[in-house]
Amino acid sequence: MAHPDTHISILGYLASFLVEEPRRKQSEAHMKINIATSSIAILHHQENHAPKASSAPQPEHAQTNQQMPLDLALRPKTRGIHPFLALMLGDKGCVSSSNVNLEDDSTTQVNLEDFAVASRDVNRNNICAGLSTEWLVMSNSGDAQSRMDHLDHNGEGQSNGAQRHQVYDNALASALSNDDEAPFFTASTAVIEDAGFSLRREPKTARASGGSAQLAQTLANDLAQTGRKHLLSLRFASVQGHAIACSCEGSRFKLFDPNLGEFQSSRSEAPQMLKALIDHYNNLNYDVYCVNEFRVS
Repeated sequence: MAHPDTHISILGYLASFLVEEPRRKQSEAHMKINIATSSIAILHHQENHAPKASSAPQPEHAQTNQQMPLDLALRPKTRGIHPFLALMLGDKGCVSSSNVNLEDDSTTQVNLEDFAVASRDVNRNNICAGLSTEWLVMSNSGDAQSRMDHLDHNGEGQSNGAQRHQVYDNALASALSNDDEAPFFTASTAVIEDAGFSLRREPKTARASGGSAQLAQTLANDLAQTGRKHLLSLRFASVQGHAIACSCEGSRFKLFDPNLGEFQSSRSEAPQMLKALIDHYNNLNYDVYCVNEFRVS
């Protein structure tokens, strides 16, 4: 038979166990809750921080080609006109493209060099409006090389072009100072009339919203018609502009860019040649926004 003290010890142990064990379990449970709560707090803290910037090098933004002349003629030069307003002032309407056979830009590959007949940069003095008008005056005289010789820096055409461009600049400055609603059109009309031409109709504007292939085809529908001559103003997204010219005689379509020289194609190939020119400037980050057409006679 067990000693009474033994029974007391056993009973004491059981009593102690019954009291302490729930406390121990409660303590462990409380510890687990604290740990879980701490982990959740840490996670919440991390998620509410802005993501850290990657340490990997980031690609640089495309830079505008600094070698391209930035006069590009048809831009405001006075009064600090707001760029958006300056861009919109040159627009009076949109050429219809309902009869255009569209081609996908991504599948049509054309090279401007394929149409070059007299490559020459005659625009180092940034007088493209004057040079383009001078080219229109002589577009039916001689051949492409003789025209480039005439317009080059030692030629008579360079001097004539500078004088014509001054007419353009003066008209533009006057139009801006008088709050003209369409200063670019006013200046272009002035240089056209100074060269002895007249406008055959109100100027048109073709927009590039459908891509370069659609813009080129829309232009070709109007420009590549026998007997037509045009002074053209390329308008860029940067608000700068550039004057070029074209002429269509018989089955040949001729295009002059003072920065690049003269190009020729058949009438049927005019859309491809115009697309190649538009893509040339787009690839230089100029991004052709629209083209203003001035048909002359």
